[in-house]
Amino acid sequence: MNFLRSLKTEVYRRSAGFLTTIAFRNYWLAYTAIILVSFVAGFLFALILDSKVNTKLEAESAEVLRVADGDSITVRIDQTNYRIRLAEIDAPEMDQAWGKESKSALQEKLGNEEVALEIIDVDRYSRLVARVFLNGRQINREMVEDGHAWVYLEYLKDETLLDPEVKAKRKKLGLWASEAAVAPWQWRKRKR
Repeated sequence: MNFLRSLKTEVYRRSAGFLTTIAFRNYWLAYTAIILVSFVAGFLFALILDSKVNTKLEAESAEVLRVADGDSITVRIDQTNYRIRLAEIDAPEMDQAWGKESKSALQEKLGNEEVALEIIDVDRYSRLVARVFLNGRQINREMVEDGHAWVYLEYLKDETLLDPEVKAKRKKLGLWASEAAVAPWQWRKRKR
């Protein structure tokens, strides 16, 4: 009887160890599968988004629906709304000095007009990063020229934007009228 009890205990102990090993292996297998599926899904999403960007936003006109702040708008193209981040510039945040004025300036420039977009990238918030054109004028450049935005050096591709910023600073236009103007990327960093 004792022998049967100890055999039974040994069988339970070994089977529990075996089952734990299987469960552990299955856990890592499941974890690896989840990682792999996530990677493939992300890749497919990026591929679909990239093809959507290339086909959808080659349209010459996009209707401006909303101005969120001095460097972000929402447009409609073929019945689909897109959030757009103006490329290579960074406007003051809404609760930062000159934030409301920057937004108003962009609203005044765009109204609810039809604009053309030159898509450059997709940012980490899934917004399309673009140069915005209205009647042949590059709005991103105008925002810098008029002192409503900084050149965003971290993402700068067109170095000709630097000259208008220097001129706006010299003339003390817009946000440059204040000696204490703080770049939005520095301001955001301080708020964290």
